[in-house]
Amino acid sequence: MFYNAAQIKQMMNEGEMSPRKDLGQNFLIDRNMLEKILHAADVGRTDTVLEIGAGFGAITGELAKRAKKVVAVEFDRKLAEFLRESYAGNARVEVKEGDILSLSIEHENREELLCRSASPARLLIANERAGRKDNFRTASIRVPEQYIIVANLPYSIATAVIKKFFSLAAKPSRMVVLAQEEVARRIIAVPPAMSVLAVSVQFYALPEIVFHLPQNCFWPVPSVGSSVLRIAIRRKPFCAGGHERDFFRIVKIGFSAKRKQLKNNLKAGLKISEEAIFAAFQKAGIAQNARAQEIPIETWCALSRELGGISL
Repeated sequence: MFYNAAQIKQMMNEGEMSPRKDLGQNFLIDRNMLEKILHAADVGRTDTVLEIGAGFGAITGELAKRAKKVVAVEFDRKLAEFLRESYAGNARVEVKEGDILSLSIEHENREELLCRSASPARLLIANERAGRKDNFRTASIRVPEQYIIVANLPYSIATAVIKKFFSLAAKPSRMVVLAQEEVARRIIAVPPAMSVLAVSVQFYALPEIVFHLPQNCFWPVPSVGSSVLRIAIRRKPFCAGGHERDFFRIVKIGFSAKRKQLKNNLKAGLKISEEAIFAAFQKAGIAQNARAQEIPIETWCALSRELGGISL
């Protein structure tokens, strides 16, 4: 069910609702952009889709025509009720009300819990929601071994949501995410513009910007540009061999002071000599005056293997 701006305004008035800035509610009103998102998702008859931020169901119904099942997650209680009523007779659509950062993700036909709600990522939005008087809704979502994420995310939690799904034992096969253009560009960055975010995402996945969306594709009109990211999850993290913990420890230290050279950050963070750092640089193929943002992900892997065993 696709609605234009006038229809959304009318439904909101009838439901005594208004767009919530704290939830980043900007509703897609451009059908051409909707078709491009669906094409990027490339959903087939055997696919299960986890849709995050379903809103009024602009994408939900179209996904349901193509997929085996759609689990539509919506934080806003009134919108979740609207979705339940709208898709009450559609066996392919299951509506879940709640915060995706709090919901547990479980494998179908398995007892073990794959992700608990105690994710540090929730802290990013805790202050905004501290005033809620009701107990927050929690539930679990059951997914098959292979599933796809399609998400129209509040810009304030986009990176937290992406990182949450990287942390799961049952990662999606791919993610198609509508995100702030600036964040999308940071995620796909290459040297000399790398960041902790770019390294973190590219460690687990191959991200690409599929297209950009004009601001007038939404109501209310957002103050920033938007992009659609397609994130193909790697079967194995970039650095094989169990170096994940060491990898992220070294990356975090390396980016601790962006304006400083990498050697200085590592020297201060690891409390080792400059000679030891230069020896590791030589083996990893890093220039002595390099900065963290200039280092490609494969070189971070090599550096973490050289320095990861050092205890703080």
